[in-house]
Amino acid sequence: MLGTTLGITGVGLLALTGDRTTVDAIGIAAAVGAGLGWASFTTTSKAQIRRGLDSALSLGATFTTAAVLTAPLLFVEPMRWISEGRGLVIAAYLGIATLAVAYLLYGRALSRLPAPTVITLTMAEPVTAALLAALVLHERVSSAGWLGIGLVVAGLTVTASASPARVVVPRTVTS
Repeated sequence: MLGTTLGITGVGLLALTGDRTTVDAIGIAAAVGAGLGWASFTTTSKAQIRRGLDSALSLGATFTTAAVLTAPLLFVEPMRWISEGRGLVIAAYLGIATLAVAYLLYGRALSRLPAPTVITLTMAEPVTAALLAALVLHERVSSAGWLGIGLVVAGLTVTASASPARVVVPRTVTS
């Protein structure tokens, strides 16, 4: 709980980074919805894995369903870029590195760790994005953002170092 609380607080502070002084209510609602969707996805996948479904099959089924549901967008978005050499390389990288490899590792984590722990550990993603934005794109990270990064790292450390809860199995009495 401590690691998750530190992480959520840190991500919240990190979200305040930037030059904008206003808060977009629709953006906040979308972020909360995305977080709930992520938690639902992870909890459902963990339940499938616990029942014996291979983690790769569980996540593969989820992404296949998502692909089918979003396929109609291909008719409204210009996809000409993918037919060029550079576009093909970008699509291959996105498909292999950011999806296939990342989610194979995510599935392995889900098969070995409790879902809340895995969800908390994914808070490394916004920290990585902020650090890359600062280092590669030279974007400014505010003091609140740096504090947020520190809190997320502290939360990740607490979560990663926490020992798993002990499960007490009742003894059966034989006569």
